[in-house]
Formats: sequence, C-alpha cells, structure tokens
Amino acid sequence: MRPTGRAALERITGVGEGKLARYGEAVLKVVGGFEDDDSRPASLVGRAQELRRGMSPPEQLLWAQLNGRKLEGFKFRRQHPLGPYTLDFYCHSAAIAIERLRNFKLRVETDRFAEGYNEGLAVRTAQASKAFTDSLNDDLNTAEALAAAFEFVRDANSAMDSGEFRAGNAPAALEFLGLFDSIFRVLEPSVKAGALSDSDIEARVAARTAAKKARNFALSDQIRDELLEQGIILEDTKSGVRWKRK
Repeated sequence: MRPTGRAALERITGVGEGKLARYGEAVLKVVGGFEDDDSRPASLVGRAQELRRGMSPPEQLLWAQLNGRKLEGFKFRRQHPLGPYTLDFYCHSAAIAIERLRNFKLRVETDRFAEGYNEGLAVRTAQASKAFTDSLNDDLNTAEALAAAFEFVRDANSAMDSGEFRAGNAPAALEFLGLFDSIFRVLEPSVKAGALSDSDIEARVAARTAAKKARNFALSDQIRDELLEQGIILEDTKSGVRWKRK
C-alpha cells in the first residue's frame, strides 16, 4: 500500500526526521499522485493517447531525440497527464532531482548550525564549484556539471546529519547553489499571480506556532491545511518550522 501523506511516511520504520525533511515531499510525489495510468481519470488518459497519435512533425522530431534515454540517460514520457494538464514531454527523475536541490537550499537557509567553520567542507565546496565550472567549459558538459552539483549536495547533507556542517560554511554553499542556478534556473519555484507573499506566509506560520504552543491543535492543523491549499508546504524540524512553495 502506498503512503498517501507525510503522516504515513512518519510511521514507516527507518524514515528519520532528517530524511523526512529533505526527501518526504519528493517520496510522496513518486509513490502517490498519477504514477500509474490506472489511477488517472479515464478522460486524461484518453486525451493523452489521442495526443500521442496526433503528434506534430516538430514534436515527432523532438521525441526522436528524447526517446530511449538519448538525452543524458534521462527517461522521458510523451503526452504525460499531470493533474489537470497534459505535458508534451515529462521527465520524472528530473523533477525529483530539482526537488532534492530545492530541499537542500532550504535546509542551508533555515537550519541552525553550530558556530564555526569546517575547513574540510570549505575545500569540498570549492572543489565542487571548480568541477561544475570546468565541466561547463568543456564543450558544455552538463552531465559532469550536474554530477558535481549532486555529489556536493550529497556530501553536504551528510555533513549536516553528522553535525560537521558549520554556520560559517553556509555562505559558500549558497554561493555554489547560486552559480548552479545562474545556468539552470530551477531552484526558485514560480510564484503564481495572487499567491501569498512571503510576509503573509511568515505571519501564518507564526500563528500556527502560537496555536501549537497553546495546544490548540485544531487551529494549528487548520492553518497548515489552508497553507497547503495555497501551495505552501510546512516542515517541522529540530531547527523550527520551514516552509516552501510547491
């Protein structure tokens, strides 16, 4: 049976708080939603099948280059139903990879690290930055550049879990993420027109925190659900409440 929410994930043995904070939403995207054709509305599946049969010549040319993992080994789907939409081309592993990067950035920005500076991690950050830049300068080798980024995220997350990541290492880590996003532009979720502002979200998060302290859990859950309806995900961590946009 698939877990259908964070509460279900929390009941699974071996899913620690750190992993849940970093990967919980990504895991739910993999195991939930419209991952199987059988779970999608018939109208969406039928529409997608119709679009596949009627692909335009440009779409057919692009699909020829994407099909069979020709692009950096990524598996793409064509005419893929996602929510109420049908995407021309979709790569699920890329979506999960972006979510992993965003979660890492959020952790660097919001976790409370011990004061100080880890020289070894500083060297590792500089190595990642150099490998990333060198790869792009090598005939735009994006596969190696992405590998440099994700290997750094893995090592930095491990350092955070073990308590070796220090507050003094955060600026360089964020600088590296800025370098990455100057090329790929994927770390900042798009904000829809009419969406809640950051200050509005912070105010509601504070109200939820106050409700929890007052043991008014009904109000606390109500605020969390209202934010979720607005596309805002809350994460309760040892360092406090973090939020992010879907």
